[in-house]
Amino acid sequence: MTVEGTWDLSISTPIGTIAAVVELRRADGALTGTAHGAGEDVPLRELELSGDDRLTSKVTGSRRPERAGAGR
Repeated sequence: MTVEGTWDLSISTPIGTIAAVVELRRADGALTGTAHGAGEDVPLRELELSGDDRLTSKVTGSRRPERAGAGR
C-alpha cells in the first residue's frame, strides 16, 4: 500500500481528538510528513507503517493546551 500523499484524518492526543490534514512523502527511502491542524504545522517523527492500515508517529506541538483558570 502506498501511503504517500495528502490525508484527512483524526489524531488522538492527550487533550482530545484533533482534525488534521497530513502530508506524507518518502525522502531518501524514509517516510516523512507534516500534520496541519489546530492552527499548527507539526513535523512527524519516527513514522512507522504497520501492515496495511496503521501508521504511528511521534509529534511535538509548539503550543500548550489552554486550561480555564490556569495560572490565576
